[in-house]
Amino acid sequence: VVLAASERLRKLEHVEVREGDMQALPFDKPSFDLVLLMHALTYADKPALAIAEAARVLRKGGQLLLTCLAKHEHASAVTPFGHVNLGFTDKELRRFASKAGLTVQVCQVVTQEKRPPHFEVLALQARKE
Repeated sequence: VVLAASERLRKLEHVEVREGDMQALPFDKPSFDLVLLMHALTYADKPALAIAEAARVLRKGGQLLLTCLAKHEHASAVTPFGHVNLGFTDKELRRFASKAGLTVQVCQVVTQEKRPPHFEVLALQARKE
């Protein structure tokens, strides 16, 4: 994935693709205007820590955008994909972001699969004040 992203984005001088642990980001100071966690939290052993790390590396005024599955009870459907978590509630995501010092602007279900088991996807947008 990192190689494919690097190749696709190589012409953009202001973009650098790096791989790291979302629960221990390899950056010493706030350096980013935007952090994206797109369906990453289902793989996090410590999802609150992943959000705290995202907040830590954001500059003042920076945004965290994340998507994840809403809480569900379909372990058999996601176990083959290595999911560690069975989704989250909007309250959990709001709490993680608030504890990380972010101001939540939006946190809601944005889509639902048409086919069973009808997974829902939550989106969160939060800002570092």
